[in-house]
Amino acid sequence: MNINTVKEPTFLIVDEATSIVLASTNYHDAAVAILMWSTRLKLTLLNSHLFQGEQYNVDYNDMNNLYIYETRNGVINFKLLNDQHSDELIQYRKRLKIRLKYHEDLCDKINNALYGWCDTKLHDIFSADILHELAQCNIENNVYSNNIMMYASINNITPQYAYNELRMFQENLSAIKIRLIAQYVYHRNKYNEVTDDKLQEVKMESIKNLLYV
Repeated sequence: MNINTVKEPTFLIVDEATSIVLASTNYHDAAVAILMWSTRLKLTLLNSHLFQGEQYNVDYNDMNNLYIYETRNGVINFKLLNDQHSDELIQYRKRLKIRLKYHEDLCDKINNALYGWCDTKLHDIFSADILHELAQCNIENNVYSNNIMMYASINNITPQYAYNELRMFQENLSAIKIRLIAQYVYHRNKYNEVTDDKLQEVKMESIKNLLYV
């Protein structure tokens, strides 16, 4: 799961047979989860360089409108559909949007659980940098990287204490991430397996389980 502070792009969820846009989301993981639920769907990245005019700013979740898209010379064009559509398509779209919201909420819960544990998001954001610095150290020989020594100096602690503190943060962060990924995969799959009337039960289960991560 892409747990970071960078806003993800918009993804369109499209009916593969008709090229009708059924929904959009900024959650890549939720979009992929919906594709796992139904084989009739495909995913399209809403890239402003490939779309013309105001089509990039259209609300593709508006239940009052349906859009179909086609690609010409590498540029995607949308057309608002005014025709009557089958009840099956309308009901399928409603079900999809409800399920998509459950997946989006699950992604939020996972992120909130992670950052609820961390003292600061910076532990996660700078995780690779911290690991790199720790790898340069040899605590048995009292050898520490310049950056670990700088961290120690700023916080008025010894290099050894700084090393142990940062190592503890990283070990705990790794453990919590593995547990969160396990919870995410489990509940994502449960959402996709159950019937519509059981979705709320899975949501309540996920809330309970994530309290004890």
